[in-house]
Amino acid sequence: MGYFGISFVLALIKLYGALVAVTVTTGRKAMTIVLSFLFFSKPFTFQYVWGGLLVVFGIFLNVYSKNKDKMKLPSLAELRKKVLSGRKVRLLSQDV
Repeated sequence: MGYFGISFVLALIKLYGALVAVTVTTGRKAMTIVLSFLFFSKPFTFQYVWGGLLVVFGIFLNVYSKNKDKMKLPSLAELRKKVLSGRKVRLLSQDV
């Protein structure tokens, strides 16, 4: 089975590239984890969610670092300006 697994991954790399192969293998691992929660009883804690978010954030940082020129994220100053401009500020006023 190991031989067929390696052959499948190498065929994916040859036909579609390394990114697709890594995405498929990572998706398979994630599905294995989800299925283990469904089939085997174990306590579900918030630490699993926190760990999953860290993994997703790490993947995002990896993709972002490789595609900085294609992706433009707003700066903190731009985000602050958008948030403050969208909110109406009323000082000591009240609608009746």
